[in-house]
Amino acid sequence: MKKIDFNKPAKELAKDLIGKVICYNGKKYMITVTEAYPFDEGKDAKGKEISYVNKYKKGSKGHDALVGEDKIGDGFVYAGMLHIACKGGYRDGETEYKCDNVLIRGGVCVDDNNELQIVDNRLSFENGKPYKLCCTLLKIPKDFCDIAESIIKDFQSFDKKYINQTKRINVDSNNEYRYYLDLNELKGNN
Repeated sequence: MKKIDFNKPAKELAKDLIGKVICYNGKKYMITVTEAYPFDEGKDAKGKEISYVNKYKKGSKGHDALVGEDKIGDGFVYAGMLHIACKGGYRDGETEYKCDNVLIRGGVCVDDNNELQIVDNRLSFENGKPYKLCCTLLKIPKDFCDIAESIIKDFQSFDKKYINQTKRINVDSNNEYRYYLDLNELKGNN
Protein backbone atom coordinates (compact mmCIF):
# COMPACT_ATOMS: atom_id res chain seq x y z
CA MET A 1 0.00 0.00 0.00
CA LYS A 2 1.21 3.49 -0.73
CA LYS A 3 1.59 6.17 1.89
CA ILE A 4 -0.94 9.03 1.92
CA ASP A 5 0.61 12.48 1.44
CA PHE A 6 -1.05 14.82 3.96
CA ASN A 7 1.26 17.69 2.99
CA LYS A 8 -1.14 18.98 0.31
CA PRO A 9 -3.67 21.81 0.23
CA ALA A 10 -7.16 20.80 1.40
CA LYS A 11 -8.67 20.92 -2.10
CA GLU A 12 -6.20 18.25 -3.27
CA LEU A 13 -6.18 16.12 -0.13
CA ALA A 14 -10.00 16.08 0.05
CA LYS A 15 -10.09 14.35 -3.36
CA ASP A 16 -7.18 12.04 -2.52
CA LEU A 17 -8.88 10.78 0.65
CA ILE A 18 -11.88 9.46 -1.30
CA GLY A 19 -11.45 5.68 -1.33
CA LYS A 20 -9.06 5.57 1.64
CA VAL A 21 -10.16 3.74 4.78
CA ILE A 22 -10.52 4.86 8.41
CA CYS A 23 -9.57 2.04 10.80
CA TYR A 24 -10.63 2.57 14.40
CA ASN A 25 -12.00 0.40 17.22
CA GLY A 26 -11.80 -2.69 15.02
CA LYS A 27 -14.03 -1.09 12.38
CA LYS A 28 -13.21 0.08 8.87
CA TYR A 29 -15.02 2.68 6.78
CA MET A 30 -14.03 3.69 3.27
CA ILE A 31 -14.21 7.47 2.89
CA THR A 32 -16.80 8.52 0.30
CA VAL A 33 -17.47 12.20 1.16
CA THR A 34 -15.08 14.98 2.18
CA GLU A 35 -15.07 18.77 2.42
CA ALA A 36 -12.07 21.07 2.02
CA TYR A 37 -11.53 24.11 4.25
CA PRO A 38 -8.61 26.23 2.99
CA PHE A 39 -7.06 28.46 5.69
CA ASP A 40 -7.17 31.49 3.38
CA GLU A 41 -10.69 31.08 2.01
CA GLY A 42 -12.01 34.17 3.72
CA LYS A 43 -15.57 34.89 4.76
CA ASP A 44 -18.95 33.53 3.74
CA ALA A 45 -21.80 35.58 2.24
CA LYS A 46 -22.81 36.68 5.77
CA GLY A 47 -19.31 37.92 6.65
CA LYS A 48 -18.33 34.97 8.88
CA GLU A 49 -14.93 33.30 8.59
CA ILE A 50 -15.25 29.87 7.00
CA SER A 51 -12.02 28.17 8.10
CA TYR A 52 -11.93 26.93 11.70
CA VAL A 53 -8.42 28.34 12.14
CA ASN A 54 -9.72 31.86 11.46
CA LYS A 55 -13.25 31.51 12.85
CA TYR A 56 -12.16 30.82 16.42
CA LYS A 57 -9.77 32.61 18.77
CA LYS A 58 -6.39 31.40 20.00
CA GLY A 59 -6.85 28.92 22.81
CA SER A 60 -9.89 27.25 21.20
CA LYS A 61 -9.58 23.71 19.83
CA GLY A 62 -10.75 24.72 16.34
CA HIS A 63 -7.95 27.27 16.11
CA ASP A 64 -5.12 25.63 17.99
CA ALA A 65 -5.43 22.26 16.20
CA LEU A 66 -4.64 24.07 12.95
CA VAL A 67 -1.74 26.36 13.88
CA GLY A 68 1.83 25.38 13.07
CA GLU A 69 3.47 23.35 10.32
CA ASP A 70 3.93 20.56 12.87
CA LYS A 71 0.13 20.04 12.76
CA ILE A 72 0.18 18.93 9.10
CA GLY A 73 -1.04 15.33 9.01
CA ASP A 74 -2.78 15.46 12.39
CA GLY A 75 -6.29 14.11 12.74
CA PHE A 76 -8.58 15.65 15.32
CA VAL A 77 -12.24 15.62 16.31
CA TYR A 78 -13.98 18.97 16.44
CA ALA A 79 -17.73 19.27 17.12
CA GLY A 80 -17.96 15.48 16.90
CA MET A 81 -16.53 15.36 13.37
CA LEU A 82 -13.18 14.02 12.14
CA HIS A 83 -10.86 16.58 10.51
CA ILE A 84 -7.39 16.26 8.99
CA ALA A 85 -4.94 19.19 9.12
CA CYS A 86 -2.99 19.69 5.91
CA LYS A 87 -0.77 22.16 4.06
CA GLY A 88 -1.77 25.78 4.46
CA GLY A 89 0.41 28.87 4.83
CA TYR A 90 0.57 32.39 6.17
CA ARG A 91 -2.36 34.80 5.92
CA ASP A 92 -2.18 38.55 5.36
CA GLY A 93 1.39 38.99 6.61
CA GLU A 94 0.74 37.11 9.87
CA THR A 95 3.61 35.17 11.42
CA GLU A 96 1.36 32.27 12.47
CA TYR A 97 1.36 29.28 10.07
CA LYS A 98 -2.25 28.20 9.53
CA CYS A 99 -3.23 24.80 8.19
CA ASP A 100 -6.00 23.91 5.78
CA ASN A 101 -8.21 21.07 6.92
CA VAL A 102 -10.39 18.35 5.43
CA LEU A 103 -13.64 17.24 7.05
CA ILE A 104 -14.47 13.55 6.64
CA ARG A 105 -18.24 13.64 5.96
CA GLY A 106 -19.19 10.06 5.07
CA GLY A 107 -18.08 6.51 4.50
CA VAL A 108 -19.02 2.96 3.65
CA CYS A 109 -18.42 0.04 6.04
CA VAL A 110 -15.73 -2.41 4.95
CA ASP A 111 -16.07 -5.97 6.27
CA ASP A 112 -13.32 -8.41 7.26
CA ASN A 113 -13.01 -9.58 3.63
CA ASN A 114 -12.53 -5.97 2.44
CA GLU A 115 -15.99 -6.00 0.86
CA LEU A 116 -18.01 -2.79 0.96
CA GLN A 117 -21.24 -2.89 2.96
CA ILE A 118 -23.56 -0.14 1.74
CA VAL A 119 -26.07 0.04 4.58
CA ASP A 120 -27.15 3.69 4.69
CA ASN A 121 -26.88 5.77 1.52
CA ARG A 122 -27.58 8.93 3.54
CA LEU A 123 -24.34 8.30 5.42
CA SER A 124 -22.35 7.28 2.41
CA PHE A 125 -22.93 9.48 -0.63
CA GLU A 126 -23.13 13.14 -1.54
CA ASN A 127 -24.15 14.51 1.88
CA GLY A 128 -22.74 12.18 4.50
CA LYS A 129 -23.33 12.34 8.23
CA PRO A 130 -19.96 13.22 9.79
CA TYR A 131 -21.04 13.09 13.44
CA LYS A 132 -22.69 9.69 13.00
CA LEU A 133 -19.61 8.30 11.20
CA CYS A 134 -17.10 9.64 13.72
CA CYS A 135 -18.83 9.31 17.09
CA THR A 136 -21.61 6.74 16.65
CA LEU A 137 -20.16 4.18 14.23
CA LEU A 138 -16.39 4.44 14.70
CA LYS A 139 -16.70 5.67 18.30
CA ILE A 140 -13.75 8.03 17.94
CA PRO A 141 -13.59 10.02 21.20
CA LYS A 142 -14.33 13.74 21.10
CA ASP A 143 -10.85 14.53 22.47
CA PHE A 144 -9.09 12.52 19.74
CA CYS A 145 -5.96 14.13 18.34
CA ASP A 146 -3.33 11.94 16.68
CA ILE A 147 -1.33 11.50 13.51
CA ALA A 148 -3.86 10.86 10.73
CA GLU A 149 -1.87 7.96 9.28
CA SER A 150 -2.49 6.09 12.55
CA ILE A 151 -6.14 5.68 11.51
CA ILE A 152 -6.34 6.49 7.76
CA LYS A 153 -4.85 3.94 5.38
CA ASP A 154 -4.59 3.50 1.64
CA PHE A 155 -7.37 1.25 0.40
CA GLN A 156 -8.85 1.94 -3.00
CA SER A 157 -8.28 4.57 -5.66
CA PHE A 158 -10.89 6.00 -7.98
CA ASP A 159 -10.39 7.93 -11.18
CA LYS A 160 -11.00 11.62 -10.44
CA LYS A 161 -13.78 11.65 -13.07
CA TYR A 162 -15.92 9.61 -10.64
CA ILE A 163 -15.46 12.11 -7.83
CA ASN A 164 -18.18 14.74 -7.95
CA GLN A 165 -17.68 18.26 -6.67
CA THR A 166 -20.32 20.60 -5.23
CA LYS A 167 -20.95 23.20 -2.52
CA ARG A 168 -20.33 22.31 1.11
CA ILE A 169 -23.20 21.72 3.50
CA ASN A 170 -24.07 24.56 5.92
CA VAL A 171 -21.49 26.91 4.38
CA ASP A 172 -22.85 30.03 2.68
CA SER A 173 -20.30 30.16 -0.12
CA ASN A 174 -20.26 29.43 -3.85
CA ASN A 175 -17.00 27.47 -3.56
CA GLU A 176 -17.47 23.84 -4.55
CA TYR A 177 -15.24 22.17 -1.98
CA ARG A 178 -17.35 19.09 -1.17
CA TYR A 179 -16.21 15.92 -2.93
CA TYR A 180 -18.06 12.64 -3.12
CA LEU A 181 -17.84 9.36 -4.94
CA ASP A 182 -20.45 8.61 -7.57
CA LEU A 183 -22.62 5.81 -6.15
CA ASN A 184 -22.82 4.09 -9.55
CA GLU A 185 -19.03 3.96 -9.79
CA LEU A 186 -18.82 2.40 -6.35
CA LYS A 187 -21.42 -0.26 -7.20
CA GLY A 188 -19.54 -0.95 -10.44
CA ASN A 189 -16.32 -1.64 -8.50
CA ASN A 190 -18.02 -3.88 -5.97
